[in-house]
Amino acid sequence: NAKKDRIKRLITEHLTNPKEFWLNYPVPSVAFSESSFTESTMWRGPVWPNVNWLICLGLEQQGYKDIAKELALKTVKMVSPQYNGDTCTRGPRFNEWFNPITGQAYGNENMSWSCTVADLILRFLND
Repeated sequence: NAKKDRIKRLITEHLTNPKEFWLNYPVPSVAFSESSFTESTMWRGPVWPNVNWLICLGLEQQGYKDIAKELALKTVKMVSPQYNGDTCTRGPRFNEWFNPITGQAYGNENMSWSCTVADLILRFLND
């Protein structure tokens, strides 16, 4: 059916394309191939964990659980150094947004929507 074909094309040609959205830490807010992409400028390329959570839920709903699981794992790896206090000087944090290439944390610290990562662990990584 046309809807399933369109969904498959969006996932295979765009979401999982390393030249667009499947960077070291997907999913940037703007495609890497877009001229306005800037990995450290708000809404021009960084990753928001809560947006990844929504994407994972959609992928699972459409039957792409393996990709959802991979995205969940990459998101947890991106956020974990902040939570563990590994890359911050003031202890554990849940930052608002992240660099999709380096994983560097930006924005507000202790942002509650970044706690959606806990749900990603329970839903997709709790095998």
